[in-house]
Amino acid sequence: MHQIAGKVLEFLKSNGVSDAEICRILGAKKDKVNNWRIGRSKPTVEEIIILAEHFAVPLDELVGRDKKTQDKKERQLLNSFMAAPPAVQKAVLKALRPDSEPEEQ
Repeated sequence: MHQIAGKVLEFLKSNGVSDAEICRILGAKKDKVNNWRIGRSKPTVEEIIILAEHFAVPLDELVGRDKKTQDKKERQLLNSFMAAPPAVQKAVLKALRPDSEPEEQ
């Protein structure tokens, strides 16, 4: 099974949505969800959007992107940057903005 299909199906199952209901919402044949499970196909972007809109959930939530985990990773990255020596910070900033020099402190 494709990772994205697994995340979508996991979310829907945890919310009590049957395979038949998914197919009805998508206007798809009844083997659609089974094909996702066995890796024969995966949900299209359009199908994911339809499901997210139908269940009034953000796309991130439907595909299993954990905002808390992402926020934690961003904080860790920022903390690592702030703990780096000034020369390393300057090099990172220069790499991120090659057209301009970072301001001197």
